[in-house]
Amino acid sequence: RISLLVPPLLGQWQPRTLELLGVPASAVIEASEDSVMCADMIVPGTVVPQTVSEKTTDLGATEVSTKPSPDWWPRTWPAFVDPPFAEVIEALRLAARPTERVDLPERIYVSRRGLESFRTMQNEPEVEATLAKLGFVILRPQDHDFDEQVALFSRARVVVGPHGAGLTNIVFAPPGALLIDIFPDSWSTSWTLRLTQRFGHYYLPVVYASDPKLSRPLLLGNVEISRSHVYRVPANDLALIVIDAMRSIGINPENGKGRR
Repeated sequence: RISLLVPPLLGQWQPRTLELLGVPASAVIEASEDSVMCADMIVPGTVVPQTVSEKTTDLGATEVSTKPSPDWWPRTWPAFVDPPFAEVIEALRLAARPTERVDLPERIYVSRRGLESFRTMQNEPEVEATLAKLGFVILRPQDHDFDEQVALFSRARVVVGPHGAGLTNIVFAPPGALLIDIFPDSWSTSWTLRLTQRFGHYYLPVVYASDPKLSRPLLLGNVEISRSHVYRVPANDLALIVIDAMRSIGINPENGKGRR
């Protein structure tokens, strides 16, 4: 009875997610137009709290003013604490088909190598090789369909990777998993922290210096809206951090070492 209006679904995981949530394909309208006119529309979104203040005027009346929350307010937080968010993730986990085509690793490095991005780790192959020696499986989520991604993260105890959308798969890992999120120091956001809080995971952000000389402008049309972030990660330094973090939550780094 209600149609779902979406932009063009370019990734396999997008229609598959809707299918697993019970949305029939006949109800999905993919709109590529810049503007769409609807008689009635229900728009989902997050609720951003507002700051309410009161003051008494010289005449004794009370004035109430409402202001939007400051810019630093984590706007992803309200969505994550809502019960329906966790219910959607659980529904996807249960509906995804079992697969025997992939191994189920306990240690995953989520690679962004080869992706076009405004955040670039210059020496990611070196980082991958170093973590592989600690038993990490190098995973590119885009190489797997949605069901396989759910399965791949279903037994993960440690997930490491440069900050990005691929880390959202941590929601399918069991409670108590560890997410190590690698950032350039010129970029910051809190959504991975909020996500791990919601699902009972450990979270460790690791920050390395970006090189401003390699930064390039990001353009929207002819307007510069931001700049790129290019950085290097001392692979051995990161490995020591990973080992220490694993030990701090009771995981023996030697168990599984060398397995791919």
